[in-house]
Amino acid sequence: MWGFSLLFLLITAPLIKPYILSPNDASRFGAMVSLAETGQYALHPSMAWTIDRALRDDGVFISDKPPLLNVIGAGVIAATSAVGLGPEWHVWTVTFVLSALPAALTLALLGMMLCGTAAGLRLSLLTLALCALTTLLTPYALTLSNHCVTALLVMALVPVLRRASITAGAWTAFLLGLICGSISLFDIPTGIVLLGLTALFALITPSIRTLPFLVGILLPVALGFALNRVLTHCWLPVYFHSELYDYPGSAWAFHTPDAPPYPLRVLRLLIMLTVGSLGVLVMWPLGIFAAIGCWRLGRGEERAENRVVARWTLAAWGLLLAALVLNPSPRGADGGSGYGLRWVIALMPPLMLFLPTALRTMRGWGLRTLFALASVWGMAIVALGMVNPWPANTISRFPPLHNLSTALAERNALPPRLGSGIIRLTAREPALGLFDLGMIHFRAGRYYEAAPLLRDSILTAEITETHQFDPNLARYYLGISLTELELYSLADDVYRTLLTDDPGNIGARNNHARCLLAWGQIDAALAEVEEALRRDPGNQSSWRLLVHILDLTGQRDLAVERLEARLAENPEDETAASLLGSLRSTESP
Repeated sequence: MWGFSLLFLLITAPLIKPYILSPNDASRFGAMVSLAETGQYALHPSMAWTIDRALRDDGVFISDKPPLLNVIGAGVIAATSAVGLGPEWHVWTVTFVLSALPAALTLALLGMMLCGTAAGLRLSLLTLALCALTTLLTPYALTLSNHCVTALLVMALVPVLRRASITAGAWTAFLLGLICGSISLFDIPTGIVLLGLTALFALITPSIRTLPFLVGILLPVALGFALNRVLTHCWLPVYFHSELYDYPGSAWAFHTPDAPPYPLRVLRLLIMLTVGSLGVLVMWPLGIFAAIGCWRLGRGEERAENRVVARWTLAAWGLLLAALVLNPSPRGADGGSGYGLRWVIALMPPLMLFLPTALRTMRGWGLRTLFALASVWGMAIVALGMVNPWPANTISRFPPLHNLSTALAERNALPPRLGSGIIRLTAREPALGLFDLGMIHFRAGRYYEAAPLLRDSILTAEITETHQFDPNLARYYLGISLTELELYSLADDVYRTLLTDDPGNIGARNNHARCLLAWGQIDAALAEVEEALRRDPGNQSSWRLLVHILDLTGQRDLAVERLEARLAENPEDETAASLLGSLRSTESP
């Protein structure tokens, strides 16, 4: 089984993208990088565009995710830097350590537990392979998220629960509480549901000792409170503090007054979580067979420990789905692009434990055909999910259609009219879908294809409702695209609009200066760089541009004076020192 997990890692590792895929990823990664580089729990400026952020009481934007995973990720980034790997490795490394590796360990635990049952080697290997090939654990192993770590903890909880149901050991009860309490440090909805459910099982199961179990729970809960207080300045998780989302430009604040009535929100979530575009029954039909096996084992198994695990698993699924559907928060009305799809991932591997029971009792070609079709469908879903993991399904609300469109666009094989049609007919937020489609071409250096899509995303946002879309971010990349296409006049108009709305955007000012310089507007470019340095005196890109422009216009002596003045104010400025050294050695910086 360890060999299977190693093979899983060897396959998934090369598929991890070395860049951030969605606002969810950006929120976590921004906190990790900031903590690793500065020791401060804040969003790194490079990830400030994420909508998954909160405004702390000291005016600093922070990740709104549970902080423990971010702290661990910061340690991974620090270790990566310590061994000489540059920033370009950071995304890949933290994703591998915090997502791919936990997913592989989850599969290893599942394989070990299957070998300990009466399933037999063939059924065990088939179940393990189907877990890797049909559950959403694999697509999420490729993206920076908390779901694979949560799945590992849930999978580790199952054998401890089984043992605790037949032994009265204090250590087993303590370990049960420790693992159960730790889940909420990574996934709040799943953690709360499993904590309450496991506590109920502990109370009604005579063999589980209550005091060690409670002590085990209290340790991670205390750690969570302490981390929240120190890093976010709140005792409770950020999600419970709506006031932290009340800031200009917040993507979450406007939902409160405009949210539909609660019964309608419940109905929407019920459809979405079951048979809708993100429904579990649609995205993972093989789970129906596993649930049937779990039900049969829970009713007919003679061994009490197996009955306990089967009943606990079914109850966990029912309670988590009910909690998601009945979520009273107005922000849950649409739930983001992967609401229930993400939050049930941790319970998929435990349910697969019971698939052999269903397979052993399966009779008739009809059921076997349905099982085969469900398996093939699940494999197709996972294959498409590995193209582009689900949190970013913006081109279409139907994840397979989104990922198929993404795969074609990355190969420049998606006709523009077809792509726009898919977005306008099936996207939740058309402006964001057009932006993401444009960014696929932008990252590939296809600026001619990217520019119209980025422009259309801005125009679409003016006539449709937006939630996650940031028009200034679209303008930022549109300006770069137009500059690359040497359409300097159009790029200048885009940058001026952007900087009128967001004058503190230093990156945009620097890019505007580059555009003006390429256009031959040297004085205007110099004025833009000077404004950027006035707003951010230590910006490295601005200093490089300033020295380049002064050197280009024959004002090297003035550049030397400016750099010397900068070093007098800040002797530790390595960029200024490097530029000054280049000038003094008569080399062009």
